[in-house]
Amino acid sequence: MASKSGKITISEAARTGFASRPTIHRAIKAGKLSVDKVSSPGKVLIEVSELVRVYGEPAKVTPPADAPIDTLKQIETLVELAALKERLAAVERERDQLNEEKGKAEQRAEDARLREEWLKKQLDTHTALLAAPQASDGLLGRIFGRGDRKGGGNGP
Repeated sequence: MASKSGKITISEAARTGFASRPTIHRAIKAGKLSVDKVSSPGKVLIEVSELVRVYGEPAKVTPPADAPIDTLKQIETLVELAALKERLAAVERERDQLNEEKGKAEQRAEDARLREEWLKKQLDTHTALLAAPQASDGLLGRIFGRGDRKGGGNGP
């Protein structure tokens, strides 16, 4: 009979359609499936969520005629609950990954904004330098008549 803690026996797991008894025993022996041993000799309980993790949702099987209906309904409910918990965990992992990607994208956008701001300052600085009045023509300008002198040539 299924326990209230969400654990079932190997026989119940096999009847529910997770896998055959020998397959479940091999998984336990290989360490792929964790179990809880109980005080009764030979009694092993397995978390339904552990079965769902290893085997996925069970195939629907026809219950044996002597199986108590309450027990089967309880096992089906536990299986559905375990499957929903697995789906929730997957959605939460996806949400966490998307939040991480969002944070990275926001950081890239902030970096781009700061880079744009710096480039605008550089552009303003260079534009101001280009628009500034030119200094006098200097020595060559005076020699060749481009200075502020009256008459502007190279005569006396």
